[in-house]
Amino acid sequence: MKIVTYQSSNGAKTGVVQDDRVIDLESCGFPASMKDLLEQGIDVAAIALKLDEGSSVPLAETELLAPV
Repeated sequence: MKIVTYQSSNGAKTGVVQDDRVIDLESCGFPASMKDLLEQGIDVAAIALKLDEGSSVPLAETELLAPV
């Protein structure tokens, strides 16, 4: 699982790269910022279970940012 920070129309957000898409972790119920996600603790199993619930954008159209 590759957790990334990316630029959205609403600012920097956390996401997961899955195939050719970036899934918005905030839309899955997780913090929008990488700092908050790290402070909460990354539960990879919980993230994996909720990925189907999240909205996504094409990876090719996404600007990836520095992780933290």
